Amino acid sequence: MQIKYLHPNIYRLYAWARTQATEGMRYELRKAVEKYNTYRPHHSLAGLTPMAYIKNTQMAEEAQNT
Repeated sequence: MQIKYLHPNIYRLYAWARTQATEGMRYELRKAVEKYNTYRPHHSLAGLTPMAYIKNTQMAEEAQNT
């Protein structure tokens, strides 16, 4: 899993989990990182969260099709 940026506290937890945690904890941490990134605005998406970008894209496509 490629991680470009994490909040410092999450990064410390991630680093600790990689060295000492079991697979179950790693899975839970990976899911937490995915959830965090889902709600975080991205520069490449014009400052929108991924969910907002998908919603805007779908609405634009529907408007073009009608």
